Amino acid sequence: KWFREAAEQGDLSAQYNLGALCMQGKGVPKSYEEATEWFRKAAEQGHLNAQYNLGIYYMQGQGVPKSYEEAVKWFREAAQQGHLNAQCNLGVCYMQGQGVSVSDEEAVK
Repeated sequence: KWFREAAEQGDLSAQYNLGALCMQGKGVPKSYEEATEWFRKAAEQGHLNAQYNLGIYYMQGQGVPKSYEEAVKWFREAAQQGHLNAQCNLGVCYMQGQGVSVSDEEAVK
């Protein structure tokens, strides 16, 4: 109840936490679609773990249509803030040409 109230008022930590609970089905029915909505709200406010999770969701097509381009967008946002897994995933995207042109130079960055 409290996370939802704070999330609906725009609190990015509550939005992220509510997304995580929706993803895990803790206290609410499990829903990747609802998790995506809350992660997106937090990500748009700069929450790096929410940005990373959105990248994963788009990479796997979980709760959203699969889109490597969107995955790269969100991995890049989190990577630029220092998220290590996002940096690694972004490198893999450049190495394999997923959502971006293959670029060993970009992959190595």
